[in-house]
Amino acid sequence: MKYFLYLILLAAEMALLTGCALFRQEPAFERFFAWDPGNTEEAFRRAAECGVTDAAVHNVKQKILAREYSIRAYAVFTPKGGNMQVLSPREEKLFAELAKGSRKAGFLKKRNYRYGGEPDRTDELLFQRIPCLADPQNMEESQKALYQLCEQFDIDGIAFDSVGYTNYHGCYCPVCQQLYAEFLKEKHLKDTPENRSRFSLDVLVRYNNTLIAFIRKRKPDLQIATHLWPVFLPEPLYGKALDFDLCGETAAWYFLWPDKKIADYTKKIAAYRCGVPFAGWYDAEKYTSFDRKTPERLEHELQLILDNGGKNLMLCSLKDLTGKEKYRAVLKKYMRRAKRKDKKE
Repeated sequence: MKYFLYLILLAAEMALLTGCALFRQEPAFERFFAWDPGNTEEAFRRAAECGVTDAAVHNVKQKILAREYSIRAYAVFTPKGGNMQVLSPREEKLFAELAKGSRKAGFLKKRNYRYGGEPDRTDELLFQRIPCLADPQNMEESQKALYQLCEQFDIDGIAFDSVGYTNYHGCYCPVCQQLYAEFLKEKHLKDTPENRSRFSLDVLVRYNNTLIAFIRKRKPDLQIATHLWPVFLPEPLYGKALDFDLCGETAAWYFLWPDKKIADYTKKIAAYRCGVPFAGWYDAEKYTSFDRKTPERLEHELQLILDNGGKNLMLCSLKDLTGKEKYRAVLKKYMRRAKRKDKKE
């Protein structure tokens, strides 16, 4: 009799364990924010199939397509204003060389150019002028642009882009020079590279958080996202100081990073509330300056991010990935909402 009861209990336990295994979900990303989703219905259908939940959009057509496939649409904001950042004399010369050389085939690849990510060389900067982030007139222009986005467009959120420094560390315009001198005086500091970096980071944080507060005062229900780019070299991961709902920070760039770096960065990014690991991927067959990432490499990087605490994911360029079947299969495997979306009737 006891043996018979033991068999019944054992069978019940096995059934329970089997049932748990059947309903247990494998680890996957909950939210999937996509940059560059494409501009066609086919692109958004594939995005939805791959589990995209949020996307940056640049026009009304993209916004409508995103809504049709239950994807939250974020209007893209970049810094506004006519007072541009000023570089050092050496950097100004390098900027001119890069702008000229970038028009030549193979020039950037030979230089191991990293397109605003952490560079391999000390003489790299972005060949894109960004408005000064400390200039009051530029701040006013940025607020005007955001006011229009908030009041005139039916959107789910706003995505910040290109908020950083052309040289990856600071600005030398007259406004910044004056503010830096006041910064040193107020804090009783000496003029050192370290203190200059502290000032530059303070400008970055203040610019972002001031504009976030501006948006929330007008449209508190809007989601506010960003990808911190270009890199701020003195402190590449500073997102924990910002007030975004989704703060994308690079965990795996468009070039092949060591596993340890991806793991270490992911742990830091995932440790704060709004931190979202960003993974970069471009089609190296079309854009030959970038490293080629196979489907296996993409899966390896996504698994590394998941294993080290990543719960959500931000990625660019989505349209390059979803246009290739093997890459779509990888995304579907790792996104919680993959294959669960259909176009609204």
